[in-house]
Amino acid sequence: GRKCPVVPILCGSFHHFVMGGGNPEDDDKLVSAMEYLRDATNGRRTLVIAAGDLAHMGPAFGDPQALDTIARAKLTAEDSESPADRWRGDADSFFERSKKETDSRRICGLSPIYLALKYLGGNVSGESFGYDQCPADAQGGSVVSIAGALLYGSP
Repeated sequence: GRKCPVVPILCGSFHHFVMGGGNPEDDDKLVSAMEYLRDATNGRRTLVIAAGDLAHMGPAFGDPQALDTIARAKLTAEDSESPADRWRGDADSFFERSKKETDSRRICGLSPIYLALKYLGGNVSGESFGYDQCPADAQGGSVVSIAGALLYGSP
């Protein structure tokens, strides 16, 4: 029955970091926001929820070809590499993986997941609650991949 303060934070795209030469750690506004959040929640139990899809692939998202069984299996393999970074709380590896891929999977959840991991400061452990590829067009050649996870830690 206690009231719980909620602070919604809308995260913009990291596309300019992924495709350019920059890095989110070099952005003074992001660094200041993370410092502020850590200070504001210091010593308090805090629930952090980061929501964002993983890959967006296929003609519906500008790819020239529909995803076939082999392409879907490749996507599953690529998506399964990213959770290892999240389970370690490694925001930088999660970001660098997307940058190395030149954002080929179009991970729209990159910024909220990265920022949640940065807030937690790498002191996390986690577990997965599933993975799926959801149809994104009537033909079934485009998908959005999703995964659920629960991370435990403290900033």
